[in-house]
Amino acid sequence: MIIKKNSKMQQFIKYQLLILIFLIIRSFPQMLNIAEDAYASLLSLNYSSLGLAPRVVWGSLMGIFFEYFGAKQISLFFTPIFFIFLIFSSFLIAKIISMAEEEHRLGIIFIAALFLAGPYAIAPLEASLFLPDRLLALISVVGLVLILSKRLRWFLPLIIVFAMATHQMFAFTYMPLFAVVLLYELSKHSFKKKEFFFFLTNVTIMILSTLFFYFAYFIFMKDLSFEDMVKISAANTDLKVRGDMILGYFLPDTDYMFFAFAFVAPEFKASLIPYLKTFIFTLPLDLFFALVWSKMYKCSSTKYMKFFSLMLFFFPLYILPLFLVSSEFYRLRAASVLSQFMIFFYLFYRQDESVLECIEKLGLLLQKYKTLALFILAYFAFSFATLRFSYPWSDFFADFIVSSR
Repeated sequence: MIIKKNSKMQQFIKYQLLILIFLIIRSFPQMLNIAEDAYASLLSLNYSSLGLAPRVVWGSLMGIFFEYFGAKQISLFFTPIFFIFLIFSSFLIAKIISMAEEEHRLGIIFIAALFLAGPYAIAPLEASLFLPDRLLALISVVGLVLILSKRLRWFLPLIIVFAMATHQMFAFTYMPLFAVVLLYELSKHSFKKKEFFFFLTNVTIMILSTLFFYFAYFIFMKDLSFEDMVKISAANTDLKVRGDMILGYFLPDTDYMFFAFAFVAPEFKASLIPYLKTFIFTLPLDLFFALVWSKMYKCSSTKYMKFFSLMLFFFPLYILPLFLVSSEFYRLRAASVLSQFMIFFYLFYRQDESVLECIEKLGLLLQKYKTLALFILAYFAFSFATLRFSYPWSDFFADFIVSSR
């Protein structure tokens, strides 16, 4: 027994070091100054200047440590946070791999490799994506881990509120992840009263926090003009303050917010076409998860678990409401893909029978088709390597197809 524990510990250390080194190496080409992020200059706007406004929680936290929100201060505050996120991510992936039994080891290693190589999946861990997206991914990973802790799981309502205070898109990107996990835990705990109360508490917080932060513009923000906001922001930072970012981030201008609603705006069309091109070539990821959830549906012995399986099957559709208020669809895609991987890893950690069976069968297929497995990993790694956001990737692939005719 001691030998087995030591072996698992050695495997855990080996995998964590390898994954962490890999993540650090991947990060070097993207070692962008965090202060160059389009959202960085907005950190100087906080609760003291705007009132109970949405999206200012991180600026307010930073204000505890710094009075000035310059490039140096922003880098000092966020660089350690994201480096810890890399360490934490490598720890969790290594933990999942090392806990696997022999018959599941090869399959879960392949899924982990696909996660690390695949387009969009790992994007929120790296500097290419915007600051709010990376912070929401970090908060979501922490929240998922808390659910598994008997002592700390009641911090989840605070995590949900904190995430919504970071950015309202959490409601349609990572909140569905928590909803399905809470539904699963409800069944896992045999619908006990204590678990049902935990479920209802968090669902209530989800609904209330969504309503609050989506309508906080109109109720709780100080009545400041656009010009006043620009002045406040510029006075507390040495970064260039972008007026369009302030306009889209804080002001309740419905014409601006819903420019895509009629599906005719040039920005919407310009963003949708590259997104659809990229979506087609990353569709195998969705098909893989769809097969897993379909298997879960067939294996489910209760109506509740069949309903749960259907929720997972349609998971990629939960981001659709955000298409009405965004033109940066790669951000939505990244959150959706990452969420599906997180659900899969979560269910594997919880030893869900359907997921374990899929992993075991996948391992057998990998032994039989090793070359194909390597080709799949290379395909996704290459597609992400050419990705600066969605546009260069789709342009590259389009040029490749045209030139090969």
